[in-house]
Amino acid sequence: MVSHVDVFSTLFSAVLGQNADKDALPSVLQSLSELKILQTSTKSIEDWIGRINNALNSRKTRLEALCLLGLIVDQCSSEVFNQHCISWLRLLLQIFQSHNTVKTLEVACSTTSKILKQVTVFPELSRQVATELIPSIVLCLIKDSDEWLVSALQLLSSCMRYFPGPCGPIKSKLEDKVLHSLRSLDTDIAKAASECYPLLATIGGGGNAGIKHTEAWTHYFDRLLVTAHQILGSLFDGLETENFCLPTAVSINMPDVPDVEPSRTLHLTQHFDVMCACVCNMLQGPFSVVARVPLTEVVRLCCRCFTVQPYMLAGKKSTEHCILLANLYILQRAALDILSSLISSCHGNLIPEGRTINQLLVQSLQSTNSETSKISQKPYSVLRTKIYTVLEKWITTVGAAAGISSNADKLIDYIVQDCSQSQASLYGSSVKVQGFNSQQKINLFSNSGVCAAALKVLRIMLLSCQLSPAQHKLIHEFTVSKLLQVHQHIGEPPVPYSSQDCRKNLYHVLLAQVLAPHPRWPPSLHCAVQLFRFGRQDPSSLVSSFCIEASITCAALMHPRVHSLQSSLPVVELQDGTSLQSRLSMPQNVQENLVLGTSNVDLQAKHIENESVEGSSESMQMNHMNGGDGYKRVRTEEISETDKKRTKVEGQIVVEQEEVIRIDTEEKEKNCIKEVNADDTEIELEWMSRRGSKEISNTEEKSLQSSENMFTEPVSKVQKEIGDQIETQQQKSEDVKEIETGEDEDNDEEEMFTSFVDIPA
Repeated sequence: MVSHVDVFSTLFSAVLGQNADKDALPSVLQSLSELKILQTSTKSIEDWIGRINNALNSRKTRLEALCLLGLIVDQCSSEVFNQHCISWLRLLLQIFQSHNTVKTLEVACSTTSKILKQVTVFPELSRQVATELIPSIVLCLIKDSDEWLVSALQLLSSCMRYFPGPCGPIKSKLEDKVLHSLRSLDTDIAKAASECYPLLATIGGGGNAGIKHTEAWTHYFDRLLVTAHQILGSLFDGLETENFCLPTAVSINMPDVPDVEPSRTLHLTQHFDVMCACVCNMLQGPFSVVARVPLTEVVRLCCRCFTVQPYMLAGKKSTEHCILLANLYILQRAALDILSSLISSCHGNLIPEGRTINQLLVQSLQSTNSETSKISQKPYSVLRTKIYTVLEKWITTVGAAAGISSNADKLIDYIVQDCSQSQASLYGSSVKVQGFNSQQKINLFSNSGVCAAALKVLRIMLLSCQLSPAQHKLIHEFTVSKLLQVHQHIGEPPVPYSSQDCRKNLYHVLLAQVLAPHPRWPPSLHCAVQLFRFGRQDPSSLVSSFCIEASITCAALMHPRVHSLQSSLPVVELQDGTSLQSRLSMPQNVQENLVLGTSNVDLQAKHIENESVEGSSESMQMNHMNGGDGYKRVRTEEISETDKKRTKVEGQIVVEQEEVIRIDTEEKEKNCIKEVNADDTEIELEWMSRRGSKEISNTEEKSLQSSENMFTEPVSKVQKEIGDQIETQQQKSEDVKEIETGEDEDNDEEEMFTSFVDIPA
């Protein structure tokens, strides 16, 4: 049988041989990566590393050796990496300093980035690399990297991210390189530079508590805002009715744009897109210290992009306005990207700006609305899809605090309009044109992206927002009617539900109606069961698998298999000294900022009696917290008075069978009898502690008296009678529980019937 070592040796020779086929290199590398040979083979790895090092010194086989080196870095052990890391980086530095092909230098940048990422795990190795190699590598990338600038910027990003300290002395050169690349008209270069820009604030010393890094982040962020406002001012010259005050910061020096259209508008649009990409990267990127984000200024920048609407430019026939109309969606999409990043990074801190954000999103849907036939792609479909995506993230992040309920009527109308198909959406439907019958050309997947995004917003609105009964009724009628049309349609489903994503999201909206109904509008549970049953036969596995899961959910709601686990709220103490009850009463953003411990102590179950937890949200939170790793569970010391009364009323007798000490001689038996007769109260207290109650029922008193008499008999008879009494008492307690369970179920049925009758038709 051929071993993995033989396979690697054969493939290795095929790659680095004299007659090696260069076209076979990608497939060979993919095979080596899939087999993971270097993770299991350690005997010959030193020989292979030596051969790769020799191949790196040869210009003919340097590219292949770099590709194999990348595989070794990914798969080798920590000992091998620690031993050869410095030598590999020195060889790569020589490659950067010598003349090589562009492809070789690009692969060298990728391999170096992999090594630098792994170096940070080893402290001693990281210090050696930082002092000996990082400054030289950065200088090489700054000087001679114009032909392979994208790969060089990506490697510079790795150097600044993993080794910010050694990059501090050359921060000015790095800033000039990044800003110069931001001005490039090449989109790939500008994108790579936008990923490097946020890292400029992290290089060098941070000062006391990182104050220098915080000030640097604010400085670079304000420069982006000022530059973006200046570009918008040039694009919207003469079209705006409101004056915007710019932040007090120095803008980024952008290159001069030509005065001739369409080059002027195209260049300005591209520069604005790059500035917005930098803003998004600064908001989303990890930052080790506190960053002060000017929320109001960022939201104002997003709103300014929507001050100029398409209808304002439609009547103007100048070249400048026509080019701006064609590129307006790029500006607004970039603003939505900023808003999405702002929501992801700031969360609940954006609630004061919620009204402005809601108006911005709803008005943008209104301005891009179109009555075009639904069998063809609608205009502004990309922009509308982005608006719905941001709206979904906004509602998901802050929930009902988003305040979208005030605009729910308009929003539901737009969603229904985007998710509806026309009557002429049948494939191959005939249309009479100038007296002749002709077939209509349609796109089966037109508007599918907008429809899927709109349905996601509708689902999250049902789950998170407070909608009126009329709105619930409208959504219910829309969802059921569309699903019936999909089921009854012959052949391909109607447009846009030919897409499996649209059908799946439509079923998801139906499930949301079942899970979160309005108190004054009954849920369509039985109807949903039938529709999900039809959906299980959908030809798409994505749709059918979801309908199977939804059917099981509905079945569990209608006929629960077992009763839910009900337990009283235990006394939980967190590591920061606060109690669980006080933590639950805190705002959501405060809870997210608290750092919880990792100790996990099991609950003491025998000190907790069954108790119903009021409120579905509270029970969900308790189930989540009882299973988390960040809480320290403390044993419950006392049982509440309600539990004691419940125990007394139910007549449950808690009997714990303890280990019986065998007495072999009659003398030990007599001593045991004396001890029992001498201290009756001690036996009573012991039984009381086991029951967890202050009073003893009549049944237990009889059992105590009988147990006292038993100790006067032979031990074998005592053990037998104690066992019989325990079984009898357990049987009685089970009978009591069955009777009470039957009564509770009857009461539950009466309550369910009463609540169902109170629901209006």
